Amino acid sequence: MITSENYLTGLLGADSISFRATHEPPPGPSRVHWTRDLRPNDGSAHYNRVLSARAEPLAPVRCKMQFTVTRDTYGKLRRVQDLLRHRVPNGDPAAIIDRALTLLLESLEKQKTGATEQPRRAEPTRKHSRHVPANVRRAVWARDAGRCRFEGAAGRCHETGFLEFHHVVPYASGGATTVENLELRCAAHNRYEAEHHFGLFVREIQPAWNALPS
Repeated sequence: MITSENYLTGLLGADSISFRATHEPPPGPSRVHWTRDLRPNDGSAHYNRVLSARAEPLAPVRCKMQFTVTRDTYGKLRRVQDLLRHRVPNGDPAAIIDRALTLLLESLEKQKTGATEQPRRAEPTRKHSRHVPANVRRAVWARDAGRCRFEGAAGRCHETGFLEFHHVVPYASGGATTVENLELRCAAHNRYEAEHHFGLFVREIQPAWNALPS
């Protein structure tokens, strides 16, 4: 773990710097990252192994992380350490990363799911619009528990990343942007269902009631 006590100025001359940090463990295996593709016949997934940051459990509530950052990123860490000395006197990178991730998570959840502690009055859903109001995003995300809702022969998809709001009755076929007609889909299954409905080559199509006059 890099701290102000063991920091070496010479590291800043390197193109990238590796360091370890300790924080709460991720919910699942995290030594590698997997990218997912779908088999065209049934929509089942197969996975491609991609090297990524390494995390090793040390205890039930702690794990060791090891990853590489650029010189610029390390410089940002050093600046943040200096600015946070009154709150994190030892400049612990794990504590700083936890603070940064907390802020980033709040921002992303607000942007993606409409999460907020003080929701505004529900925005009316426009009948002929793809726009998903925040109140609808919150309801769909909570109902589907932040997980792809596609169900195949092997059961429900476990993907919690690359999620999109999927129209059960396609928008191009007149499907409404409502809680009842929206479900979460991972990008792969969203694409699979679009290809299953429209054919292999999918492009945006205006609904008949939204088409411009010729």
